[in-house]
Amino acid sequence: MKNQNEVQEVKVPTTIKDLTQFYLDKYDMDFEIVSVEDKMMYDGQEVKSDYFSLINTKTMEKINAVKGGYTISQNRDVMEMVLMGIRGFDDTLEVSRFSNLNGGRKTFIQLQIQGETFVPRPDGTHDVVTRYITILDSNDGSSSLSIGVGDKTASCANQFFYFYKAGELKFRHSASITDKIKAIPHLLKLAMAESFKMGELYKEFETCKVSRVEAQNALVTKLLGHNRLSDDIKGKALSNMEQLYFELDDQMNDKGDNLWGLHSGVTKWTTYSKQAPKRDNGRVESQLSGTNYRVNQDSLKFCINYMDTMTDLS
Repeated sequence: MKNQNEVQEVKVPTTIKDLTQFYLDKYDMDFEIVSVEDKMMYDGQEVKSDYFSLINTKTMEKINAVKGGYTISQNRDVMEMVLMGIRGFDDTLEVSRFSNLNGGRKTFIQLQIQGETFVPRPDGTHDVVTRYITILDSNDGSSSLSIGVGDKTASCANQFFYFYKAGELKFRHSASITDKIKAIPHLLKLAMAESFKMGELYKEFETCKVSRVEAQNALVTKLLGHNRLSDDIKGKALSNMEQLYFELDDQMNDKGDNLWGLHSGVTKWTTYSKQAPKRDNGRVESQLSGTNYRVNQDSLKFCINYMDTMTDLS
């Protein structure tokens, strides 16, 4: 007779089909998006519309209306291709998150890359950065299916995501998306290479020293359009700006007066302090595709341009 207190081992399936169902059940993502033709009444008669309503079958909520020609990509199909891709990496990739955002309007899958990136710190230790591949898909017609990279720094749990604006790692919800999803196993290899490049970039950031006040003021102006030297900054704008300066100082005190500390101050601000939608996963949603995502990208571009300028001057 088995001990009632004995923890039963969860058996993970081995086939792609069963493993896909396992993750759909584990993360409560076993639902579909269906399109229903919109109709309206005019002069007592039913008139067809050019639009179709997108319905979340789990909540039966209408999440948007799109024109004909929009092709839906289902959670099951995307996850199946992701799992096929993972098998080619010999256990260096594993599913760490599978979530919906804003009532199923967006879906994202996060794959953790085994093996961390180590960025030096002033005290002789290292920042440990865990790297991810992230698949972000819209179910409401608002954006393309995109494959990008992400990371989390252990010392502060700052998160950063980066998606590519064009090319193989991004495709629209046209009729060809069904075939393009089948390319995900190959695209994961490209994303893995990009993730490695990002880790190396962070190490370069650490070696690029900056004048704290000058660099902070320039970056804050880039992100907000003003800084502490500006006149008539009041209310929420002032509070928001001072919170950003606080996080910049906090991270540069910890990581040094360099681009790694500067950029980390921004990612800490967007991870914890900056305003984000007040709904489930609202902050993650903003970091993946909203205002906080754009702020993080502006910070990254600023730091890359700063480093390039310093290289040209040397």
